[in-house]
Amino acid sequence: MTIYSSRPPFNDDPFPYLWPQEKLIWTSGPLRSMFSEGDGINLIHDPRPEFDRPQHNRTNSILESLRAGIAADPSNNWFRTFLVTLPNWDHGEVGHARRVLTRLVSLEFTDD
Repeated sequence: MTIYSSRPPFNDDPFPYLWPQEKLIWTSGPLRSMFSEGDGINLIHDPRPEFDRPQHNRTNSILESLRAGIAADPSNNWFRTFLVTLPNWDHGEVGHARRVLTRLVSLEFTDD
């Protein structure tokens, strides 16, 4: 059985936001920030690759698509949408995604 990661690799850049070049008047090099806004200016999220954490297992592309869908439209019930459209396989990325999504759906609807 192949093991997949459920998340994309993490990045621990302490200053992941970059000021737009046209807003820099006092320096010629890149200026980084830990906040997403600086003086009312929307900064660019551009974490440096040297702060990537190593990941031992390949990320499941189905779950990456799910995360992108949730980010684009959080009001949609993406867990059920993906479970209905996935083939009924128990191996590979589909099997892994089906197990993860089934657990998430059961957590979402458990009574307290």
